[in-house]
Amino acid sequence: MADSTSQAMLSPAQVRRKLRKKFDLDKSLWLAQELGIAETESAFPLVVNLRPPREAQIAGDVRRQADPGGVGLGEGGFAQVRRWSDEWRRFQETNPGEVRWRKVVWKILGEQELPEKLVLRDPDEAAHSAGATASWRRMKERAKAMTESWPKMAAAVCARARELDEYSEEDFQKLMSFLRWIVAHPVSDYYLRQLPVPKLDTKWLERRSKLVGDLAAALLDRPSGDIYQVCRLKEKPHNVHLRLLDPAYRRLAGGLDFVSSPPEQLARLPLRPETVVIVENVVTGLAFWDLPGTVLFYGHGNNLSFLSQIGWLRSAKRFFYWGDVDLAGFGILSEARNHLPQLVSVLMDRTTLLNHKALWAVDTSEPKAAVNLTPEEAALYRDLAENRLGERVRLEQEWIDWETAWSLFRRLSR
Repeated sequence: MADSTSQAMLSPAQVRRKLRKKFDLDKSLWLAQELGIAETESAFPLVVNLRPPREAQIAGDVRRQADPGGVGLGEGGFAQVRRWSDEWRRFQETNPGEVRWRKVVWKILGEQELPEKLVLRDPDEAAHSAGATASWRRMKERAKAMTESWPKMAAAVCARARELDEYSEEDFQKLMSFLRWIVAHPVSDYYLRQLPVPKLDTKWLERRSKLVGDLAAALLDRPSGDIYQVCRLKEKPHNVHLRLLDPAYRRLAGGLDFVSSPPEQLARLPLRPETVVIVENVVTGLAFWDLPGTVLFYGHGNNLSFLSQIGWLRSAKRFFYWGDVDLAGFGILSEARNHLPQLVSVLMDRTTLLNHKALWAVDTSEPKAAVNLTPEEAALYRDLAENRLGERVRLEQEWIDWETAWSLFRRLSR
């Protein structure tokens, strides 16, 4: 075990590790200071206390050499201080920054000169001492290239310093090419696949959509957000899965039972359903047989904003939602009511849950906020959330007997 002398003094290796952590934490601020846009005072000169020892920490070592029975803080303490001082002398010879020394006169050990502080005048010296010279140089060069082309994006570049440093040179050049094209074509209404940027592919851009979106927003003076909205690009359509359970509706759609289409296109269908059913599970949606006057949406989970975009839904008289009896299921129901407030839940009540106790499972889903619930639903939601019925109880809709469920929906649709 190291003695208190070695624990107190900071070696060059220890200082390097400390500075590397500081570099990783503060490099965006350092870059902002380099670019002259920092809103805080400069962190430089940066002074690191090397924790030189006190005489009392090492005097025992000297006494022990004279009297083996004496009590000191550790064998070889004075020798450790010499080695520590020598390490800092060698550091001073090969590294930028200033090692400041302090002369002390000790009662037993006499006059000593000890390294007291490491003073780093600027980020270049700090990055070198942190072992991050290449990373810092790369960040500065890329920030300079970007801000010389587009001065207004300096703050955004500093905020994303880490990501920009981690890019390969090929990736950085792709990014620059994309930004140049977007500046020249701020409202292209293209799909990503249509962009005439060399070596740019959809997967590359989608994996970096947050970074690219933030930088493009700064360039185009638009709010940060989704890359498609910021760059005015076409997003691949979100298809809504619809079943036409009434043969008359299928005739209106050329005989189709299953329709998968963007919501704005579904809105053009000449439908006036009496009953709308929404089920979370895909297979459950496929299991439904014909029901007069009924359309069914299935497999959308919590992505139900499309319900507000289909005008003919408002003509329906009955709206039903069937999901799992668990925290996530009630969260989805609550979200769906933001778009269809008149939704009635089916087989998501306390009686159904208690009658199927043998089928309960452990709820491993993330709970969702659920505010648009009836008093009965809200009470059951609280009981599930507080584990009053058991530990993380859930009932999957697929485990409820199909004939029981189907008979109920037949009655509800009449």
